[in-house]
Amino acid sequence: MVRALTSKRMGLVLLVLALWAAAGCAQVEVVERSSSSQGANGLLNQSVVLHNLAVQSIAFEPPLDEIGQAALRHGVDLQVRIINTGLTQERDVRVEVQLSLASGESLGSQEAPIELLKPGQSRTVRFRVNGILPQYPHYVLTVRVAPSPGEQFTQDNEKVYDLYVETKP
Repeated sequence: MVRALTSKRMGLVLLVLALWAAAGCAQVEVVERSSSSQGANGLLNQSVVLHNLAVQSIAFEPPLDEIGQAALRHGVDLQVRIINTGLTQERDVRVEVQLSLASGESLGSQEAPIELLKPGQSRTVRFRVNGILPQYPHYVLTVRVAPSPGEQFTQDNEKVYDLYVETKP
């Protein structure tokens, strides 16, 4: 299900960075929250997994240490890498990113499809964002890949990142 949000609420972390960049330079620290699960590799040692999608990594373009006025004018890409560690080809994979305040209030989300993901294959989904959000020092970015039908191990389908923003004069 694709979420329809107005462009004013279509937040994501990239908008936050653009706002901070407008005020001068911003330093953004991205910290992945640790998960309590072993991950798919621990499960693979115990049994064969037919279906397993996972969030592999995220990256920003331009990198966060290069954020400045250009980001405000041209926007920033959030790149999300998804991997199929299962033994089955997956179709119509849905990837969602959501930006929230540390209090839990959602600032917006976006969703994008991956048409086909073969076993062992990974793909990068790009979320392009331009605009401005309210200024806060702490945000939470959640990245999810929807479980495929029959997927039992879903602990690696989501990663959560804390984003700490510090402006520099």
